[in-house]
Amino acid sequence: MLALELAHVAINPQSALAIAEARGVLVAVAMRRQVEVAQYQPSQAKKVVTGRGNAAKEQVAAQLMRMFGLREQPKLDATDALALAVAHTVLGRSGR
Repeated sequence: MLALELAHVAINPQSALAIAEARGVLVAVAMRRQVEVAQYQPSQAKKVVTGRGNAAKEQVAAQLMRMFGLREQPKLDATDALALAVAHTVLGRSGR
C-alpha cells in the first residue's frame, strides 16, 4: 500500500515539474509491483487527524504526538507522512 498526498499547485513551475516526475515514478513502480496506491488531499489528512481540514502543520503535529504518545514533535515532513498513514487507516476502511 502506498498513500500519497495529492500535490498542490506550486508557485515555482520547475518545482511542480520535479514533484510530478517523482510522483509518476512512485506510482509507476507501485503499479508494476501491484501495490495499491491511494491519494489524499492534505486537507483530508488534516481533517482526519485534527477534525479541521485547514489545521496548521503544527496543530497536526501536536495531535499526532498525543495520538502516538510521542515525546518530541516530529519534523514537519514526518508529520505529513504520519497524517497520511492515519488518514488512509480511517478513510481506506470506510471506502472514502
